[in-house]
Amino acid sequence: MRSKCRFVKKPTFVLFFILFSSAIYAQKNDLIHYIGSAYDLKNNTLIYTDEYKEYLTDNLQLAAMVVYRYPNGDIIATKNIVYSDNFSSPSFSFSNQITGVLASILVSTSNINIGIDNHLIQQLKLKLPLFKKIW
Repeated sequence: MRSKCRFVKKPTFVLFFILFSSAIYAQKNDLIHYIGSAYDLKNNTLIYTDEYKEYLTDNLQLAAMVVYRYPNGDIIATKNIVYSDNFSSPSFSFSNQITGVLASILVSTSNINIGIDNHLIQQLKLKLPLFKKIW
């Protein structure tokens, strides 16, 4: 019986260590992290919060994630932002957890693709100015 207890404890510890290490790694790599709140103007009750984290990806691209939550903590929606070639016009995807709809805008130097639920809705051809990375 003793060997079974040891076997159970080791994987639990390893899993805890991996999760704990991942949390520390994520916090160290956040460039910007804040939580905003939206209140009803009439009665000052909290409507939702949004948590914004900006970070560098493994290939040193600037990216961000926003999580929108009800006051009880349930997720309303998430938004992933990638500032690849153009910081003033980033690509992003917005996932509505209530309706299940996924909307995305993919920006390149020559066009913008607008999609809903992984279907291309519209493609705009244009020339966007490039901004150099500052790191």
